[in-house]
This record gives sequence, C-alpha cells and structure tokens, in this order.
Amino acid sequence: MDVVTKEIADILDSEKFNDLPAALMKRLEKRGHITQRPLEDETADLKLLSHIHKKLLGRSKITLIIMPTYDCNFRCPYCHNKDLPQAVNDNGWTLQQIVQYLQEARSLITAVCITGGEPTLMPETLRFLVKSFKDLGLKVKLDSNGSHPELLEELSKTVDYIAMDLKTSLQRYSEIIAPGCSDIEHKLQASMQCLMQRPMKAYEFRTTLAWDFVDETVMHDLGKLIKPDSYWYLQHWRRDKVSETDTLIAERVCINNCYAIAKKYTQHAFLRE
Repeated sequence: MDVVTKEIADILDSEKFNDLPAALMKRLEKRGHITQRPLEDETADLKLLSHIHKKLLGRSKITLIIMPTYDCNFRCPYCHNKDLPQAVNDNGWTLQQIVQYLQEARSLITAVCITGGEPTLMPETLRFLVKSFKDLGLKVKLDSNGSHPELLEELSKTVDYIAMDLKTSLQRYSEIIAPGCSDIEHKLQASMQCLMQRPMKAYEFRTTLAWDFVDETVMHDLGKLIKPDSYWYLQHWRRDKVSETDTLIAERVCINNCYAIAKKYTQHAFLRE
C-alpha cells in the first residue's frame, strides 16, 4: 500500500496517469492497476473475437473472463494460472476501464466470469465488479476456492453461478494453503453448504485430478460431502506432455476409477477433457 499526497490522490481520481511520478507509475503498472494499451484496441479485439465466435457457433454473444487479482491464498503446484502475474503486469486494467469496456461492448457480451487468483481476497473490488456487471444486465459466474464462506454467502444472493474447487480431502488442505490461511476445514465446509443451498444448476464443484493430491480415497472423502444432485466436474491435470504409452494407459485407468467413484455420490458427475 502507498501513502500519497492529496495532489497524487487527485491525479489518481481523475485517471490522468501520465501526470504521475515515474516511480509510482511503475509500481502501479507492476501491480496490474494500470495498462498502457489503449482501451480502443481491446474493444476492437473483442469485436473480432465475437465475429469468429459467430462463425464457429452461429451466435455472436460471448462470455468475458475477468481476473481482479492474481493473488491466491493457496499454493497448488499444478496451478494453470501461475504465469498470471506477468500477464496482469503487461495488460492490467483499472476497475473503471473494465466497466467502461463492458459498457462499450455490451451488445457483444452475455455473461462475465470472475476468476483469478482468488477473487474473494479482494472483497470490495469483488462487490464493485459484481454490482457493476449486474447493473449492465450481465450474468455473472464466480470462481472460488471456498476460503471465504461469509463473502460467498453474501454474493450468493446476487451472482448467477458459483464454481468451487475441491482440491483434495479437507484434512489435507494444509499441504497447499499459504501461511496465514487458518481454520480452512471449517471454512471449506461452510462454503460447500452455502453452494448446496443454491438451485441445483446454479453451482458446481470441480476437482483437478492432480495425482499428488487426488486418489481414490480422496474421491470418497469428497463424495461424502456433496449432495446427490450436486454437479461435480473432474478436470484433467494440465502438465507437460507425457509420451510413454504405459503411463498414459495407467493415467486413463486412474481417471476412469475416479470418475466411477464420483458417480456413486452424485448423479451429475462429469469429466472435463
């Protein structure tokens, strides 16, 4: 956090960022608060993407993915967003730019997915984004690791869909959480209960089949926690290409075994390739 003078605060409020001292400008860019790329370029990119989408799927409405932070209180070694900090540093936007972008491209967008990082680490930013998107008439999906159940409970009244990761057995979360993330088992249970109070098609659980953290015992542990009508998606672990045939066959057997276990606990178990 930076303590700034009233003069600097006035510049930030007016978004005349070129008037900022170079050192402060660099810090803001590094944190992803400011981007040098013109907003018009991004809107043009979105229109092109919508045109491609229409050609492929026969419709022009698309879902936009918003990442309000790259910070996360988990340290999953298989995280597919591990390069996100650099991407945010290169192309980050202010909150006002995000809203302006959506206002200008509203005719092309039907929904927004808020993901990260862990969005609930920035509660005020998350509240602002959800309200802004809903005011624009957009559907909102929220991705979360479930570590802030009180905020999920609050936003559950507003967002259209919530997806929560189930990483491993609750008692094993100590293997992946960051320092300072306390009472995690209780928080995860509370978040799961919050989601399972929603309509059946308004939430999902998802588990990445990373074999250091997921096996048949873990699948049974997690299955006992969900409702029989919960949607539970199993996702492949994105890792470096494996070429050995024996390894690929063994992995497919493990995937099928985990999928079979998931189907014992819910009628809505699915594999995401």
